[in-house]
Amino acid sequence: MAKPSVSFDRFSSRKFILSVGDEGAILIYMQGARVLRRLYAPGPQPQDRKILEDQLRADPKAPITVLMDVMDQSYIQQSLPPVSSLGVGKLIQRRLERDFPPEDVKGAITLGRSKEGRKDWNFLFVSLANLPPASEWLEYVMGLPNRLAGIHMLPVESQAIIARFHQKLHQKQKPPEWQILVSHNKVGGFRQVVVRDGKLVFTRLAQPIGESIPEVIAGNIEQEIQNTTEYLKRLGFKEDSQCTAYILVSEDIKQVIETGSMRATEVNIFTPYEAATMLGLSQAAQEQDHFGDVVLAAAFGSKGRPRLRMTTSALHKLDMMHDLASFAKMGAMALVPICLLTFTWQAYDLISVQSNIQFTQAKQVEAQGVLAQMEAKTKELPYDLDKITEVITLYETLSEKDARPLPLLAEFGTLITTREMLLKSLEWEAPPPAKDGPKAARSITAKFDVEFLDPSTDLEKLLTRVNTFRSKLQQAFSGYSITFDAIPGVVGGNETWEQNFSSDGKPQDLEISSDMIFTLRGTGEKPPEGAGGGTP
Repeated sequence: MAKPSVSFDRFSSRKFILSVGDEGAILIYMQGARVLRRLYAPGPQPQDRKILEDQLRADPKAPITVLMDVMDQSYIQQSLPPVSSLGVGKLIQRRLERDFPPEDVKGAITLGRSKEGRKDWNFLFVSLANLPPASEWLEYVMGLPNRLAGIHMLPVESQAIIARFHQKLHQKQKPPEWQILVSHNKVGGFRQVVVRDGKLVFTRLAQPIGESIPEVIAGNIEQEIQNTTEYLKRLGFKEDSQCTAYILVSEDIKQVIETGSMRATEVNIFTPYEAATMLGLSQAAQEQDHFGDVVLAAAFGSKGRPRLRMTTSALHKLDMMHDLASFAKMGAMALVPICLLTFTWQAYDLISVQSNIQFTQAKQVEAQGVLAQMEAKTKELPYDLDKITEVITLYETLSEKDARPLPLLAEFGTLITTREMLLKSLEWEAPPPAKDGPKAARSITAKFDVEFLDPSTDLEKLLTRVNTFRSKLQQAFSGYSITFDAIPGVVGGNETWEQNFSSDGKPQDLEISSDMIFTLRGTGEKPPEGAGGGTP
């Protein structure tokens, strides 16, 4: 399942939005709802995108978000078995990996559950083919120093834009069942987005014909809307259905477009400048602008929670690297007070020595020697914060070797000798060492989450494997008190069951997957001869 979305303003008030289409890309530089700069590049080749690089280089700390509006998009609505809300995430991930190539950009959004029958889950699976020009733009963005905040699809994110149009025009009035957004964009063409009850049900991208003639473009838009409403009859659209249309075009097209042939109860036509003004997007458009790209991208970027964050394996790795860097930075900042306290204490010692020299004439020579040594050591202190952090971290690691998770994790790993077992996570807790008195063995708590994978339907076989593993664990970690959660297959177990059905309605093989939590508590010291090693 796609990773949950994050706010654009989480790390910086300024951000970049790159709107990518088949006919180029538009980069906008924003602060809040204000557009500071907007730049157009005809293609992803180095000579074409050079105009963007100076602006990106000027603010490498501002995150960049990619908004895709290319032809090679896929939207497939599918139903999933009525499993629990916790288990449906695994089904979605499995279906994405099965139905789409691994290199594609993909994600899924929920459409709710069926109200009748088995109450299946309904999802909209979205994918973007890893083909030029989209693949070339993504490769370029991932190589930038700017953090890639996310990859999003314009049709999906337009749901929120349509809702903002309705709210601005009708305040708290309930929106109609059907709403249509049509925008004439420079990098894409005619983008149509149709929502029903606030959820995306149809989208289409068409290339303009006779782009320089307003009357021809207006005719294209009228025909596209007619074709769309005709197609929507398959989805339940009726002649008396309530439908509102929002159209973004230039002023010359707005003057000649005819709305009589459109099957909509309300038609709103805006120029990009009018739309930007209504949505409160400062400097997103000028009065003479012809295209809606910048307005749509700015409307998307001005809100902190996108509808769907698409994912790829490369983007997942980038997220992990960014999280590790953030944790390291937080650790370094936590050490700053310790370093300041150390320097303060050393300064206090120095003042005390100088005071003793003044009041103890009999030990003047000895005190002067001590003072000279301390001054020499003070000059040798590493004032570089990075060096101080590294030294303190290394010291703590070496001095607390009895309370590190790696040796215990390595020993636990020797017990997992089959591909039918998977260590999913480890939770580690160790109290801080005692400051005074002799060092003693420290009691730790380690929770291992193990998943027993078995493609067969033999539950008895799975239970035997679980009990065998429990016995091995008790023998290997006799120095710890070991507790287990409920055995799969008995009352209190937390196994998940997934039942699939074939096209004729017959149940297929039952897939079983079980998780168990093994909790180890103690110092690791072996018990006396003959004593028990764990608590079953």
